[in-house]
Amino acid sequence: MSRVLGAVEVLGTTDDVTECWRCGRTHLKKTVAIRVDGTDEEVQFLGVVCAAQVIGCGALELLAVASAVQSEKDAQEARERAEKVEVAFRSWEAFCEPYGGIQDAIDHFGGFSEARSAWRGVVVP
Repeated sequence: MSRVLGAVEVLGTTDDVTECWRCGRTHLKKTVAIRVDGTDEEVQFLGVVCAAQVIGCGALELLAVASAVQSEKDAQEARERAEKVEVAFRSWEAFCEPYGGIQDAIDHFGGFSEARSAWRGVVVP
């Protein structure tokens, strides 16, 4: 998930890197992750203004694009996490079914932690 503006691939935003690699400004609220020329070169983290200058567009336009890209990434990651949770829950339900259901399995094993440990011994989610 990225967008290309000019010869620069906009990969999103982050608040993990708070220093602009171009001008050295620190304590930024966020930086824009870009890759120049669509190559496999290292991702660069630039402040919004510096990234906009590199791309040749306005800072607000770039921020809108970078934020949209990041939102798409965040939504995709949330969908993937939800899918993993759903798969794990279905596995847990299948494990509990022979005991009559979730509550009966918990009772059978003497508590939730014990039932969950037994399930994890059978299935590694």
